[in-house]
Amino acid sequence: MLSYQTGAPGAPLVEVESDTPVPSGTEVLVKTLACGVCHSDIHLHDGGFELGGGKRLEVGREGQVLGHEIYGEVVAVGPDAEGVQVGDRRVVYPWIGCGQCAVCQRGDEHLCTPGRALGIIVNGGFASHVMIPHAKYLFDKGDVADSLAATYACSGLTAYGAIKKLGELAAGDEVVIIGAGGVGMMAIQIARAMGMDPIVVDIDPAMLEFVRLRVASMRLPSRIQVHFRNEDFLLSEFDWLPVDDETPVFDLVIGNPPFSRLRKNALQGLPPKFDGGEKGLRGRCR
Repeated sequence: MLSYQTGAPGAPLVEVESDTPVPSGTEVLVKTLACGVCHSDIHLHDGGFELGGGKRLEVGREGQVLGHEIYGEVVAVGPDAEGVQVGDRRVVYPWIGCGQCAVCQRGDEHLCTPGRALGIIVNGGFASHVMIPHAKYLFDKGDVADSLAATYACSGLTAYGAIKKLGELAAGDEVVIIGAGGVGMMAIQIARAMGMDPIVVDIDPAMLEFVRLRVASMRLPSRIQVHFRNEDFLLSEFDWLPVDDETPVFDLVIGNPPFSRLRKNALQGLPPKFDGGEKGLRGRCR
Protein backbone atom coordinates (compact mmCIF):
# COMPACT_ATOMS: atom_id res chain seq x y z
CA MET A 1 0.00 0.00 0.00
CA LEU A 2 0.98 3.64 -0.38
CA SER A 3 0.75 6.34 2.24
CA TYR A 4 1.70 10.00 2.21
CA GLN A 5 3.41 10.92 5.44
CA THR A 6 4.46 14.16 7.07
CA GLY A 7 8.11 15.12 7.15
CA ALA A 8 9.52 18.37 8.46
CA PRO A 9 6.87 21.03 9.28
CA GLY A 10 5.51 22.48 6.04
CA ALA A 11 7.56 20.14 3.83
CA PRO A 12 5.94 18.10 1.03
CA LEU A 13 4.38 14.83 2.13
CA VAL A 14 6.60 11.79 1.66
CA GLU A 15 5.30 8.85 -0.39
CA VAL A 16 5.93 5.62 1.51
CA GLU A 17 5.29 2.08 0.25
CA SER A 18 4.60 -0.62 2.82
CA ASP A 19 2.85 -3.96 3.19
CA THR A 20 -0.93 -3.80 2.99
CA PRO A 21 -2.23 -4.68 6.47
CA VAL A 22 -4.47 -7.70 7.04
CA PRO A 23 -7.48 -7.12 9.30
CA SER A 24 -7.95 -9.22 12.42
CA GLY A 25 -10.81 -9.54 14.89
CA THR A 26 -13.48 -6.92 14.12
CA GLU A 27 -11.18 -4.82 11.92
CA VAL A 28 -12.16 -3.71 8.42
CA LEU A 29 -9.70 -2.68 5.73
CA VAL A 30 -10.94 0.14 3.52
CA LYS A 31 -9.46 1.26 0.20
CA THR A 32 -9.55 5.05 0.06
CA LEU A 33 -11.69 6.43 -2.77
CA ALA A 34 -11.92 10.03 -1.56
CA CYS A 35 -10.43 11.96 1.33
CA GLY A 36 -11.06 15.60 2.14
CA VAL A 37 -8.42 18.09 3.22
CA CYS A 38 -9.59 19.71 6.45
CA HIS A 39 -8.04 22.94 7.72
CA SER A 40 -6.84 20.86 10.67
CA ASP A 41 -4.79 18.80 8.22
CA ILE A 42 -3.07 21.97 7.07
CA HIS A 43 -2.24 22.94 10.65
CA LEU A 44 -0.94 19.44 11.43
CA HIS A 45 1.14 19.52 8.25
CA ASP A 46 2.53 22.94 9.15
CA GLY A 47 3.29 21.77 12.68
CA GLY A 48 1.11 24.13 14.68
CA PHE A 49 -2.07 26.16 15.20
CA GLU A 50 -1.74 29.94 15.35
CA LEU A 51 -3.96 30.92 18.27
CA GLY A 52 -3.59 34.69 18.00
CA GLY A 53 -1.88 37.08 20.37
CA GLY A 54 1.50 35.55 19.55
CA LYS A 55 0.43 32.16 20.88
CA ARG A 56 0.95 28.92 18.98
CA LEU A 57 -0.07 25.35 19.73
CA GLU A 58 2.61 22.98 18.50
CA VAL A 59 1.09 19.88 16.89
CA GLY A 60 1.96 17.29 14.30
CA ARG A 61 4.77 14.81 14.12
CA GLU A 62 7.00 13.30 11.47
CA GLY A 63 5.65 10.15 9.82
CA GLN A 64 2.00 11.03 10.41
CA VAL A 65 -0.62 9.91 7.86
CA LEU A 66 -3.21 12.69 7.86
CA GLY A 67 -6.77 12.69 6.53
CA HIS A 68 -9.93 12.14 8.58
CA GLU A 69 -12.61 12.85 5.95
CA ILE A 70 -12.61 9.40 4.39
CA TYR A 71 -14.84 7.60 1.92
CA GLY A 72 -13.78 4.19 0.68
CA GLU A 73 -14.51 0.62 -0.34
CA VAL A 74 -14.27 -2.37 1.97
CA VAL A 75 -11.60 -4.72 0.57
CA ALA A 76 -11.03 -7.09 3.51
CA VAL A 77 -12.68 -7.91 6.84
CA GLY A 78 -11.51 -9.62 10.02
CA PRO A 79 -13.02 -12.95 11.10
CA ASP A 80 -15.21 -11.26 13.73
CA ALA A 81 -16.43 -8.35 11.61
CA GLU A 82 -20.21 -8.15 11.18
CA GLY A 83 -22.61 -5.96 9.24
CA VAL A 84 -20.25 -5.25 6.37
CA GLN A 85 -18.87 -7.15 3.41
CA VAL A 86 -16.21 -6.77 0.76
CA GLY A 87 -17.37 -4.36 -1.92
CA ASP A 88 -19.40 -2.11 0.39
CA ARG A 89 -18.65 1.59 -0.05
CA ARG A 90 -18.87 3.63 3.11
CA VAL A 91 -18.16 6.97 4.80
CA VAL A 92 -15.78 6.44 7.71
CA TYR A 93 -16.50 8.00 11.10
CA PRO A 94 -13.01 9.09 12.24
CA TRP A 95 -13.53 10.27 15.85
CA ILE A 96 -12.75 6.92 17.44
CA GLY A 97 -12.02 6.60 21.14
CA CYS A 98 -10.06 4.06 23.15
CA GLY A 99 -13.27 2.15 23.84
CA GLN A 100 -12.31 1.51 27.47
CA CYS A 101 -12.52 4.77 29.42
CA ALA A 102 -15.62 6.20 31.12
CA VAL A 103 -16.04 8.76 28.32
CA CYS A 104 -16.21 6.02 25.68
CA GLN A 105 -18.44 3.84 27.84
CA ARG A 106 -21.07 6.56 28.04
CA GLY A 107 -21.07 6.90 24.24
CA ASP A 108 -18.90 10.01 23.84
CA GLU A 109 -15.97 8.49 21.94
CA HIS A 110 -15.37 11.75 20.11
CA LEU A 111 -14.38 13.32 23.44
CA CYS A 112 -11.87 10.60 24.37
CA THR A 113 -8.35 11.94 24.90
CA PRO A 114 -6.13 11.09 23.18
CA GLY A 115 -8.33 8.42 21.62
CA ARG A 116 -7.66 6.81 18.26
CA ALA A 117 -8.94 9.46 15.85
CA LEU A 118 -8.07 8.58 12.26
CA GLY A 119 -5.60 10.98 10.68
CA ILE A 120 -4.97 12.64 14.04
CA ILE A 121 -3.70 9.93 16.38
CA VAL A 122 -3.55 6.88 14.10
CA ASN A 123 -3.02 6.63 10.34
CA GLY A 124 -5.73 8.28 8.26
CA GLY A 125 -6.96 8.56 4.71
CA PHE A 126 -3.97 10.12 2.93
CA ALA A 127 -3.14 6.59 1.87
CA SER A 128 -4.35 3.90 -0.48
CA HIS A 129 -5.78 1.94 2.47
CA VAL A 130 -6.89 2.64 6.03
CA MET A 131 -7.67 0.18 8.82
CA ILE A 132 -10.94 0.67 10.69
CA PRO A 133 -11.25 -1.07 14.10
CA HIS A 134 -14.95 -1.94 13.78
CA ALA A 135 -17.72 -1.88 11.16
CA LYS A 136 -19.83 0.36 13.41
CA TYR A 137 -17.72 3.29 12.20
CA LEU A 138 -18.82 2.80 8.58
CA PHE A 139 -21.93 4.47 7.17
CA ASP A 140 -23.79 4.32 3.88
CA LYS A 141 -23.80 7.70 2.09
CA GLY A 142 -26.90 7.26 -0.03
CA ASP A 143 -26.85 9.16 -3.33
CA VAL A 144 -24.41 11.88 -2.25
CA ALA A 145 -21.30 12.37 -4.40
CA ASP A 146 -18.25 10.50 -3.08
CA SER A 147 -16.07 13.56 -2.47
CA LEU A 148 -18.87 15.47 -0.74
CA ALA A 149 -19.86 12.53 1.44
CA ALA A 150 -16.30 12.30 2.76
CA THR A 151 -16.52 15.81 4.23
CA TYR A 152 -19.63 14.97 6.24
CA ALA A 153 -17.41 13.07 8.70
CA CYS A 154 -15.88 16.37 9.87
CA SER A 155 -17.34 19.69 8.73
CA GLY A 156 -20.79 18.14 8.37
CA LEU A 157 -20.79 16.71 11.89
CA THR A 158 -19.29 19.87 13.39
CA ALA A 159 -22.04 22.05 11.94
CA TYR A 160 -24.85 19.54 12.48
CA GLY A 161 -23.90 18.91 16.10
CA ALA A 162 -23.95 22.63 16.88
CA ILE A 163 -27.26 23.30 15.14
CA LYS A 164 -28.97 20.32 16.77
CA LYS A 165 -28.37 21.95 20.16
CA LEU A 166 -30.88 24.62 19.21
CA GLY A 167 -33.92 22.48 19.76
CA GLU A 168 -37.18 23.80 18.39
CA LEU A 169 -37.25 27.44 17.31
CA ALA A 170 -40.23 29.67 17.93
CA ALA A 171 -41.74 32.02 15.36
CA GLY A 172 -39.53 35.08 14.92
CA ASP A 173 -36.38 33.43 16.30
CA GLU A 174 -33.15 34.27 14.45
CA VAL A 175 -29.96 32.26 13.97
CA VAL A 176 -26.58 33.91 13.24
CA ILE A 177 -23.67 32.09 11.59
CA ILE A 178 -20.29 33.83 11.83
CA GLY A 179 -17.93 32.70 9.08
CA ALA A 180 -18.93 31.45 5.63
CA GLY A 181 -15.98 29.15 5.11
CA GLY A 182 -16.10 25.37 4.79
CA VAL A 183 -17.83 24.64 8.10
CA GLY A 184 -19.93 27.80 7.82
CA MET A 185 -21.21 26.84 4.38
CA MET A 186 -22.06 23.39 5.69
CA ALA A 187 -23.91 25.00 8.61
CA ILE A 188 -25.85 27.25 6.24
CA GLN A 189 -26.99 24.30 4.13
CA ILE A 190 -27.90 22.18 7.15
CA ALA A 191 -29.78 25.07 8.79
CA ARG A 192 -31.78 25.68 5.64
CA ALA A 193 -32.52 21.97 5.26
CA MET A 194 -33.93 22.13 8.79
CA GLY A 195 -36.21 25.02 7.86
CA MET A 196 -34.07 27.89 9.19
CA ASP A 197 -33.10 31.08 7.37
CA PRO A 198 -29.85 32.08 9.08
CA ILE A 199 -28.16 35.47 9.08
CA VAL A 200 -24.61 35.04 7.73
CA VAL A 201 -21.67 37.19 8.81
CA ASP A 202 -18.24 37.19 7.15
CA ILE A 203 -15.43 39.69 6.60
CA ASP A 204 -14.92 38.67 2.98
CA PRO A 205 -17.47 40.09 0.50
CA ALA A 206 -16.50 37.34 -1.96
CA MET A 207 -17.63 34.68 0.49
CA LEU A 208 -20.95 36.40 1.01
CA GLU A 209 -21.38 36.71 -2.75
CA PHE A 210 -20.70 32.98 -3.01
CA VAL A 211 -23.41 32.37 -0.43
CA ARG A 212 -25.78 34.61 -2.36
CA LEU A 213 -25.16 32.77 -5.62
CA ARG A 214 -25.51 29.33 -4.02
CA VAL A 215 -28.52 30.19 -1.90
CA ALA A 216 -30.52 32.79 -3.78
CA SER A 217 -32.97 33.54 -0.98
CA MET A 218 -30.32 33.97 1.72
CA ARG A 219 -30.43 37.27 3.60
CA LEU A 220 -27.05 38.98 3.54
CA PRO A 221 -25.62 41.38 6.12
CA SER A 222 -25.42 44.42 3.83
CA ARG A 223 -24.43 46.89 6.54
CA ILE A 224 -21.20 45.21 7.68
CA GLN A 225 -18.27 47.55 7.09
CA VAL A 226 -14.87 45.99 6.50
CA HIS A 227 -11.68 48.03 6.76
CA PHE A 228 -8.34 46.42 5.86
CA ARG A 229 -5.17 47.93 7.32
CA ASN A 230 -1.85 46.09 7.21
CA GLU A 231 -3.63 42.72 7.11
CA ASP A 232 -5.73 43.80 10.08
CA PHE A 233 -9.35 44.82 10.04
CA LEU A 234 -12.16 46.24 12.10
CA LEU A 235 -15.84 45.45 12.00
CA SER A 236 -18.53 47.90 12.95
CA GLU A 237 -22.29 48.33 13.04
CA PHE A 238 -23.13 44.91 14.43
CA ASP A 239 -25.96 46.69 16.25
CA TRP A 240 -28.11 46.32 13.13
CA LEU A 241 -28.55 42.58 13.66
CA PRO A 242 -32.22 41.79 14.40
CA VAL A 243 -31.39 39.67 17.46
CA ASP A 244 -31.71 39.70 21.23
CA ASP A 245 -29.90 38.01 24.11
CA GLU A 246 -31.66 34.70 23.47
CA THR A 247 -30.59 34.41 19.82
CA PRO A 248 -28.14 31.55 19.17
CA VAL A 249 -24.92 32.55 17.40
CA PHE A 250 -22.76 29.88 15.78
CA ASP A 251 -19.12 30.93 15.69
CA LEU A 252 -17.52 28.87 12.90
CA VAL A 253 -14.32 30.86 12.46
CA ILE A 254 -10.96 29.09 12.51
CA GLY A 255 -8.69 30.58 15.18
CA ASN A 256 -5.76 32.06 13.27
CA PRO A 257 -4.91 35.67 14.23
CA PRO A 258 -7.06 37.65 11.78
CA PHE A 259 -10.11 35.49 12.30
CA SER A 260 -9.64 35.51 16.07
CA ARG A 261 -10.00 39.28 15.83
CA LEU A 262 -13.13 38.80 13.74
CA ARG A 263 -14.62 36.69 16.48
CA LYS A 264 -13.66 39.22 19.16
CA ASN A 265 -15.03 42.19 17.23
CA ALA A 266 -18.19 40.37 16.23
CA LEU A 267 -19.03 39.16 19.69
CA GLN A 268 -18.26 42.53 21.29
CA GLY A 269 -21.11 43.95 19.27
CA LEU A 270 -23.58 41.29 20.43
CA PRO A 271 -25.29 40.72 23.80
CA PRO A 272 -23.18 38.95 26.49
CA LYS A 273 -25.05 35.65 26.34
CA PHE A 274 -23.80 35.08 22.81
CA ASP A 275 -20.31 34.26 24.06
CA GLY A 276 -21.28 30.71 25.05
CA GLY A 277 -24.10 32.04 27.20
CA GLU A 278 -26.41 30.09 29.44
CA LYS A 279 -27.31 27.73 26.60
CA GLY A 280 -23.78 27.17 25.29
CA LEU A 281 -25.11 26.98 21.73
CA ARG A 282 -22.16 28.29 19.79
CA GLY A 283 -20.62 25.77 17.38
CA ARG A 284 -16.83 25.60 17.27
CA CYS A 285 -14.60 24.63 14.38
CA ARG A 286 -11.71 22.37 15.37
